[in-house]
Amino acid sequence: MGGVWGELMEEIVAVIFEFFGELILQLVVEGLAELGFYTFRKDGKKLHPALAVIGYILLGAAFGLCSLWLFPHHFVHQPLLRLASLIATPIIAGAMAVGLGHLRAKKDQPQVRLDQFRYAYLFALSFALVRFVWAK
Repeated sequence: MGGVWGELMEEIVAVIFEFFGELILQLVVEGLAELGFYTFRKDGKKLHPALAVIGYILLGAAFGLCSLWLFPHHFVHQPLLRLASLIATPIIAGAMAVGLGHLRAKKDQPQVRLDQFRYAYLFALSFALVRFVWAK
């Protein structure tokens, strides 16, 4: 009986690591994108929000394609969990970006649109969709 429980625990741990692998990849990529926006931030006129949405979707998809070159396989192997990851990781990544944005606001540091949930979520969702569709 210990063998069945041991195998079950191993499977649960594997699933948790698979999920967090995908989440960590998204957080790292989103962090790099945000760092780039802070580096090249202009204090001039802001882009129209609709154009910013399109830009973040395209940028997330481009980063998703680049990630396929480095990590061509899904981190999550079970199809149902892969779908759950597609839904959950962009939400978590967007929420974490908002949290970092709030920390920056408390320190009177400049913010970019990626500090807002809708932009961070769209970036992460397009990244995740590309990986969901084209990863092996």
